[in-house]
Amino acid sequence: MAYIGRNPAIGTQKVLDSLESQFNGALTTFDLRYNTNTIYPTIASALIVSLGGVLQEPGSAYNVASDQITFATAPPTGADCWILLYSEFGGVAGATTNLTVGNNLAVQGTTDLDGDIDIDAGQVTYTASSNIAKFADNAKLIFGDGDDLQIYHTADTESVIHDNGTGPLKIRTNKLQIKRCF
Repeated sequence: MAYIGRNPAIGTQKVLDSLESQFNGALTTFDLRYNTNTIYPTIASALIVSLGGVLQEPGSAYNVASDQITFATAPPTGADCWILLYSEFGGVAGATTNLTVGNNLAVQGTTDLDGDIDIDAGQVTYTASSNIAKFADNAKLIFGDGDDLQIYHTADTESVIHDNGTGPLKIRTNKLQIKRCF
């Protein structure tokens, strides 16, 4: 029989690891895995879920948060279940907030990050409201394939512009003033 309906979203599809052995009629929340690796669906509708041979409605029959699926009703012991993940699902509607990625995150294409950014527990921060990027002591801003130019501040001792490149360090300006701070 031919498929009737809208064309599926472009991307890859993966059948997630089975949850059936965990169904006991009481549990409603389960970890999502693919080949034992943690999976983080961005929105509930990125999953197609069949429970007991019946397709489940995202946002109603189940929800996702981080790497877990929560069913509205506990699946009964012995129920058949399969979950299909559409990766590269696309779109920003229903984007996940406070997403934590335990391993590596690969992003392809243009990425637009709005709001404040905190990298490695405050080593580098960006505050959107004041448009300020801050680097912690000893965090370096490095330019060039061979770490040619480094800018950093050591803990309470010195601020450093270190040029290790093969060419000259040039400062181009119409007017240059160097003043001592008091």
